[in-house]
Amino acid sequence: MGGAVRSPKRNPRRARDRTAACRSPAAPWRLQRDSLVAASGEELSKPGFHDQEWMIATVPGTVLTSYLNDGAVPDPNYGGNQLPISDSFFYADFCIATSSYRRRGRRGSMSG
Repeated sequence: MGGAVRSPKRNPRRARDRTAACRSPAAPWRLQRDSLVAASGEELSKPGFHDQEWMIATVPGTVLTSYLNDGAVPDPNYGGNQLPISDSFFYADFCIATSSYRRRGRRGSMSG
């Protein structure tokens, strides 16, 4: 169901409105689809790993919540907006990281 989310396009206005209470500016969590991460787990764990191109994650929250808060997908709770959101895109592995803690997770699980 739904279409692919290939290159999420950020909507800065919506992202700014939704994220103030959900994100820590001091050490933001970042999110990237695992298939787009070429680095090994060891490289991800090193201080200074470059993840600035990754999406800022909403923690606690799901991958879909992070994409919604970043403005990359339409609000699925409004009209038929859930239809273009691809189940297959979000049923995948994602990496989540912060500058103080890095971990490769599976399907939204923090247990790896």
